[in-house]
Amino acid sequence: MKRFLTIFFFFALILAVCCCGFFISWVKHHGHFRDGDVSIQIKENDDRFQVYASYDRDKTARIQRYLDSKLHSNNLFHHSRVDADVVLEDNTKFYIKNTPGRLVIKFKRDENSEEAYHNMRDLAEGLKVEITNP
Repeated sequence: MKRFLTIFFFFALILAVCCCGFFISWVKHHGHFRDGDVSIQIKENDDRFQVYASYDRDKTARIQRYLDSKLHSNNLFHHSRVDADVVLEDNTKFYIKNTPGRLVIKFKRDENSEEAYHNMRDLAEGLKVEITNP
C-alpha cells in the first residue's frame, strides 16, 4: 500500500508540474504576461492598407491617446476596447479593433481620398515609434 501511495503522489506531482507549465505557456501566448513582446505589421496593396500591432498591455492608454490625437477624434478610445467602422469628420473611413495590447486597422483605399491614405500611412509610421518606445 505504501508503494502504491508513493507512485500515486509521484504521478500527481508530475501532472501538477505539467499543468502549471501548460498554464504559464497559455497565459504568455495570450498576452497576459507580455514582457516587451512587440509586433507591428503594415500590409498594403492597391485596394487596402492594414495595420496589425501587438504591444505591452501597459502601453494601451498611451497608444489610445496617440490615436485620438492623430485621428482628431473626440475620445474615440475612451474605453479600452473598440471594435467599429469609423467615419471621421473629413470622411475618412476605416475599421478599427483595439483591445489592451492589440490593434487592427483596415483602410479601403477606394473608399477614401489620397490625402486620407497618406494620413493613415503617417499614423502607422508614428505608431511604430509609439509602440517601440519604452
